[in-house]
Amino acid sequence: MLGGGSAAIMAFCAFNLLCAPCFAAIGTIRRQMASAKWTWAAIGYMCAFGWCVGLMIYQLGGLAVGEVAFSVWTVIALAVAALMLFLLFRPMPRYDKPAKAAASKDAATNAA
Repeated sequence: MLGGGSAAIMAFCAFNLLCAPCFAAIGTIRRQMASAKWTWAAIGYMCAFGWCVGLMIYQLGGLAVGEVAFSVWTVIALAVAALMLFLLFRPMPRYDKPAKAAASKDAATNAA
């Protein structure tokens, strides 16, 4: 059997779906961003995100079906999952508070 168990196959497929795209898409990213530095940053982000999702699928899915034993990588996968859930469900920061405070301060100085 090539490739291992079902958790490894699912993790591999998820990584391939989320990692860096083909060279034509990379060229388009380069043209749209107009910077090689930001192009490499985008490619690095896509690869890192794909690797994190693959890690979570392999560790947690393998743990659920009995293909993987609990290890340090399982703890890392749980920490990555917790971080992603926090970033998804955190409350949006309020950016209008300093603007309102500055506007009220300007209004108070103009009135005096």
